[in-house]
Amino acid sequence: MVRRLIRMTGKSLLVVTCLVLAGCGADPFAPGGEPAAVASVTCEAERTTVDVNEVRAEPTGVHLRVDNLTGRDQLLFYGVGGEVLNRSIGSTGPSELVVASPPGDWRVLCSRPEIYPDDSAPWVTLTVTDPDHLWVEAKPDCPTPSGTHPDYIEYFEGGTPTGQPGDPVELARQQLPQHISLPANFTLEAAGYPQESPRRVRLVVDSRVAAVATFRPDENGGWFFGDVLYCDDLL
Repeated sequence: MVRRLIRMTGKSLLVVTCLVLAGCGADPFAPGGEPAAVASVTCEAERTTVDVNEVRAEPTGVHLRVDNLTGRDQLLFYGVGGEVLNRSIGSTGPSELVVASPPGDWRVLCSRPEIYPDDSAPWVTLTVTDPDHLWVEAKPDCPTPSGTHPDYIEYFEGGTPTGQPGDPVELARQQLPQHISLPANFTLEAAGYPQESPRRVRLVVDSRVAAVATFRPDENGGWFFGDVLYCDDLL
C-alpha cells in the first residue's frame, strides 16, 4: 500500500477544519466584511462596552441598541467632532436609538444623569462610516450661531403643533422668510441624513452654510417649523 503524505500549512488546516465543522461560511482569511448596521452598547456599573469597532450610517441615521444593566437611570453620551450630546436610556433593559450625528470617530459612554463626564471618563470608541455618502453637513459655518424658534401653545399644553404636508426643503422656502432675512442669492438643500427625523434644511450662501432649519414631524404625516440656527454675518 502506498501512503501519500500531505503537507498542510496552518491556513489549509484551518480551512479543512472549517469545512468539516460546516460552520465557517466564507473564507476566514478573506478581507473583513461590511461594517455593522447596528452597534450594541452595554451599560454596566463601572464600564461601557460596544460590540463592534465600526457601524455604518443608515439613511435614518446611526442605529444603536443600548442595554442598561445598571438598574439605574442612565444617559448615553456620544461625541464626535468636539460636540457631546446625550440621550436618556431609562433604568433597565434595552433601548433602540437612532442618532442623527455625523460620521467619524465617536466616543460613547453611559453615565448617571447627575454626572456629566469629562475627558478623563472611561469613554469607548466607535467609528461611524458613511460608505453611501449619506451625510450632508448640518451645522452653520460660524463659531457662535444665533437662533430663533416659535412658541407653540400646543407644547405648553402637552400636545404637538399641526404641521403641513410636503417636502421640508419647499416648506423652508415658504417659511424661513418669516424668521430670518434671506440674502439675494442662496440655495436650500436637505441636510443631515436623508430620512432622519426631525429633518434639517440648510441655507447655503457662497458655498458656506449660513443657516440650518429644523422641521419636526406632527402626528399626521406633516412637518412643522422647529427652529433655525444662523450666522449673522452671512445673512
